[in-house]
Amino acid sequence: MGKPRKSRRVGLAWVLGYFISLLGGCATYQPPASIRDHVISLDSDALAHDPCDYGKKLGMEKDGPFDQYLDHMMATMDEWHESRHDSVRKILIFVHGGLTPVESADQDAVNETGQAEDGGSYPIYIDWDSSFPSSYGEHVAAVSQGIKDYQDLWARSLLSPFYVVADIGLAVTRIPEVWSEEVITDAQTVSTDLASVQKPNDGHPLHWLDYAPEDDISVQTFKRLNALYADEVQHHPGLSAIDLSNDPTRRQIMLSIGTTDTTKGELLGLGAMYAATIPPKFGLSWVVDGLGGPSWDNMIRRTLLIVDGSPRNDATARRFRKRASFESPDNPLAQEPVGPALLLIDKLADHLQRKSQEYKDRGLAPPKYEVTLVGHSMGSMVINELLFRKCHESDVEFKNVVFMAAACSVRDCARCVVPYLRAHPTTRFYNLCLHPTADLQERDAGDLPPRGSLLVWIDEFLADPPTMYDRTMGRWTNVLEGIGEFPQDIRGQMTIKAFNLRRTDEFFLGQPQEHSQFRGQPYWSESFWQADPPDTSVAPR
Repeated sequence: MGKPRKSRRVGLAWVLGYFISLLGGCATYQPPASIRDHVISLDSDALAHDPCDYGKKLGMEKDGPFDQYLDHMMATMDEWHESRHDSVRKILIFVHGGLTPVESADQDAVNETGQAEDGGSYPIYIDWDSSFPSSYGEHVAAVSQGIKDYQDLWARSLLSPFYVVADIGLAVTRIPEVWSEEVITDAQTVSTDLASVQKPNDGHPLHWLDYAPEDDISVQTFKRLNALYADEVQHHPGLSAIDLSNDPTRRQIMLSIGTTDTTKGELLGLGAMYAATIPPKFGLSWVVDGLGGPSWDNMIRRTLLIVDGSPRNDATARRFRKRASFESPDNPLAQEPVGPALLLIDKLADHLQRKSQEYKDRGLAPPKYEVTLVGHSMGSMVINELLFRKCHESDVEFKNVVFMAAACSVRDCARCVVPYLRAHPTTRFYNLCLHPTADLQERDAGDLPPRGSLLVWIDEFLADPPTMYDRTMGRWTNVLEGIGEFPQDIRGQMTIKAFNLRRTDEFFLGQPQEHSQFRGQPYWSESFWQADPPDTSVAPR
């Protein structure tokens, strides 16, 4: 997730990295001053820091340093929009995923800001510390059952060895189950490879349906949805994908999956490499499961803090606001905690309303705004919580919600996205996925760890989904098998898209091949989100 990585390291280095980060304090990357115009940089407690001076915290108290920081960001945004004279002023809020140190996320944001602006959007990045060293280190040294004791942190850290031993012990006991899941996943990948290479393609790329199992639930679901999509297109002749996506009369999901380009030589190469790396794969899988699981849980905790606010109990760290459902602000139940992401949305809503009123007072037509939320991997969890909290508030409406390889579960996505879409019928939701075979085949660190994207690792190792609806939303097969979680009345606001499969690690613009490659794609472009036309050659079952 997040910035591309060529290795996933586990073990004692995670713990040491956490303590080093506590001692070191600030990141080594020195960004330009302009980063303050676009980036909110958060630590492990969801406290904001100055990205140019990471040792400087921005207090969360009302009208304090963080509010002033956001005011500066809003003013810079106004200057940028007014210099362009666009008919619609576009704002894009991006939340990255896990496995990303905050300094790397900041650097990515700096590298991509200009491209997003050239694409017509003013980008705002919520960068949070989701690195493995910090996440696992905090788990063993500071957090107990979701609670971090700041007063006796040193005493809690003395228990670290017991937590490490417990994690290793659990990992050892789970070896049979982990290896069984690994065998099942690898067998599924090999079966897909063999089926695809045996299909004659006459020089043309294959379709996923050419080799996917006929009785697979996702195959049957795709055929039905594709037929409905094709019928929808026939009833809207001449409309482009973008126009059809925004058409208020649309009633069906727009969905598509890219083509497959496979050769026997590539298959043999993958098979030979897999055979050569079987020992390290099975030797590392139980370690990934035992130590990666707690890190994953703690990263989920951090996504919640971004919306709920820091657990630190002091005025500069905690912030509250009046609940919309309470009329009396004196009622203690009327106050709810808010984190930096929710404060950003509230500040943006107030700013846009004030800007609109300024134009009206001058006898001018107020500017039109479009706000788009983009979440990559675990960033989808942050956006889920934002949608849940803002569902019935009309102060700001999100025009587009875009999930890229979403690490949230199908169930959690439906719980948060469906009510928001019902309350905001002009909002459009896009769920972007890797090709399902690309998810299974992703290789990392010289092909030594188990194969599979991070979403595969989550489904098979790091999480323990009780039902198929609790598997990750960002995998093509998962969302199709769980499509029943999304009722018919909001399906006209949904798009599901999987990209082409190319058997290479090379980066392809517009066609991500690995989980981490969504970062660096034109996620600010509406054309990147849109589904391809329906495949009229596919017969429904």
